[in-house]
Amino acid sequence: MLVTRVNRAWRAFGQNGGLMYLTSWKWDEPNTMRERQLQANGEVVTFLGGAPAFTDRTHAYRSGDTIAKQLVLVWDGQGENRIAAEWKFVEAASGKILASGEAGKTLGQGDIRFVPVSIRAPDVSRKTACRFEVVFSARDMDAAHPANLSVKHDTFDVEIHPAKLPNVSTKAAEFALFDPAGDSAGVLEGLGMAFTAYDTLEAALAARPKFLVVGRRALDRAQGLEKAAKAIAGGLRLLVMQQSPAVWQSLGFTVEDSMARQMDQVSGSLGH
Repeated sequence: MLVTRVNRAWRAFGQNGGLMYLTSWKWDEPNTMRERQLQANGEVVTFLGGAPAFTDRTHAYRSGDTIAKQLVLVWDGQGENRIAAEWKFVEAASGKILASGEAGKTLGQGDIRFVPVSIRAPDVSRKTACRFEVVFSARDMDAAHPANLSVKHDTFDVEIHPAKLPNVSTKAAEFALFDPAGDSAGVLEGLGMAFTAYDTLEAALAARPKFLVVGRRALDRAQGLEKAAKAIAGGLRLLVMQQSPAVWQSLGFTVEDSMARQMDQVSGSLGH
């Protein structure tokens, strides 16, 4: 999945997909790792992207929200190619189709096209898992062209939550927040929660709360989450909001490399 996501993203940016080369791959023999590089790296590349940026992967919505996505179509073969898509939005548990549609574009050589897909999030009384399912069709998307065939299907999982925010009753003395960036306090306030904010992680732990929330990117400024180990063992409930990849790595987690590329400026005198 990592290779597929990275390749198709770069192709939608108008760049070539990645190709990792190892001399041990033995190009004249079957090799699973080498074959993975074909994924989403043929003349045809298709997938369901986010909106407004196709790389957006927002997956949680509330009833009544607009769920905006877009079909991404890339054609780098010769001549024109008609690329079509049939999509549906289904309830994951039952398979019930909640919305569906069709779309298609004729692309010229080197074209990249984006086709909007938008639906209203269904009414639910509790968190409900749903899923987009898309089937694409195009010339040369067949068994004779395995790289093209690898992008024939795409899915995207979505969570739908009730429209009304729950009211959470808490006692400020029992609920501590360490949020130096100030990014997470508003979330708790929006839920009607009472809490006490602390300037340092040490101060929050010293208050011996029942619950501790470590705010978004809080650990960029203050390492030392290991100091909470004893309190956690004693029953402290801990919620860590989004942190930077470097922080997660420092805590011993493995993160998915974004595979960023380095680019150099080329003189305009070269005609580029």
